[in-house]
Amino acid sequence: SDFVKAIENGGWVLLDGVNSAPSEVVERLNSLLEEQPMLNLYEHAEGKVLTWDDGIHPDFRLFTTANIYRKNSNKLSSAFLNRMVRLWLPQMDTELVQSESVSNTDLMELTK
Repeated sequence: SDFVKAIENGGWVLLDGVNSAPSEVVERLNSLLEEQPMLNLYEHAEGKVLTWDDGIHPDFRLFTTANIYRKNSNKLSSAFLNRMVRLWLPQMDTELVQSESVSNTDLMELTK
């Protein structure tokens, strides 16, 4: 899969709206987010396991987004959330969204 290739090749992955995924899928990521990451690929007949020493590229990064106010969203477990650096961003100002100078806006200003 593209996800496994990103892990092995040092790609950056964005899981947008992770709280919309089934909880059993999200929970499988917990071991990948540990200090000594690993991911057991049960889908492989030989039971392949990716580890920091064998298969997980040191440049691999995983980013997620979640909208906890969205209807029908799944609650993210504390185990999963404890492995994340969480940033809470306010809703964007409509004037900023419509502005042509969005590309010139300092991201730091948006997160204040």
